[in-house]
Amino acid sequence: MDWGDAFKVANTFALVCWLALLFLPRYAWLLTGLRRIAIAGLCMVYSCVLFFFSSDVEGGGFATLEQVQKLFEYDAVMFAAWVHYLAFDLFVGLWIAEQSQLKSIHRLIQIPILAATFLLGPFGLLLFFMVEASIVGWKRIHKKAEMPT
Repeated sequence: MDWGDAFKVANTFALVCWLALLFLPRYAWLLTGLRRIAIAGLCMVYSCVLFFFSSDVEGGGFATLEQVQKLFEYDAVMFAAWVHYLAFDLFVGLWIAEQSQLKSIHRLIQIPILAATFLLGPFGLLLFFMVEASIVGWKRIHKKAEMPT
């Protein structure tokens, strides 16, 4: 298998999913499709590649940094690791989008958060937590100001 081609296909697939999440209406069928087909599919690809190819790595493992570095010397394992990132970042992005809708966070505010999650993973999640806390805090302060004394 040409792992470079597999990498391009996985990246393109994930990008299409992210564009759908960012710009399409969030119909239940879209969210379900992203969760149960796209993310599950990436998880399946990751699991199969890791299961079938990581056991071939002499001296590779997860107990030490050196063992992990040894694993990443193999294209199949590096590809699996990349698909791992694609799956988890998309899962987190979907969760952020759903939570944002529940909390009435405007789509224009969501776009940079989701873009950061797509590009930088945990940084995007941190950004969401900061924005969410700011909005929830502002709403609480605003609600208290409206209460009669």
